[in-house]
Amino acid sequence: MRFRTYKNTDLTVSEVGFGLWTISTGWWGNFTEGEAIALTHKAFDLGVTLFDAADTYGNGLSEELVAKAFPNQRDEIVIATKVCYDFVHHGEARGRGQREIPQDFSPEAVMRATDAALNRLKTDRIDLLQLHNIRMEQVHDDALWKTDIILRMAPGCGISFLRVPGTVARTASFQTRVEC
Repeated sequence: MRFRTYKNTDLTVSEVGFGLWTISTGWWGNFTEGEAIALTHKAFDLGVTLFDAADTYGNGLSEELVAKAFPNQRDEIVIATKVCYDFVHHGEARGRGQREIPQDFSPEAVMRATDAALNRLKTDRIDLLQLHNIRMEQVHDDALWKTDIILRMAPGCGISFLRVPGTVARTASFQTRVEC
């Protein structure tokens, strides 16, 4: 496995990551918890260190699977997760399939979602927090990017942020590493 370090950070990840969307949503077949965890372990055994989840994948299930799969390997993996789809209020409305549900990029919602993700992940830090499928209007919303909001999102932990419009990763456009 080859590894890369995100520019201007000390965050090193495997070039191949493991996305938990397919094993936590039911959209790509149904996996038992045991099968899902076995797949993440196999990826880890093959050198994968980057595990990508989202609060909306399985309404929190993808993050719970990371916690269950790696209860003692936290320092050996890189956890990426995404927030801002309002699955708490609209998760059941999606049903089976890939329907879009409302998003909430307000600073308060981002903080609540991040705290909930930390709880589901059973960790004190998120290595890469992504704003899920962010729209340009939010990218340009200064209230979302104020340092005091970012600092309040990281009580006692380090969280890396990459400002990413949509799914296009442009790490040079904005990044902050919060160390507490």
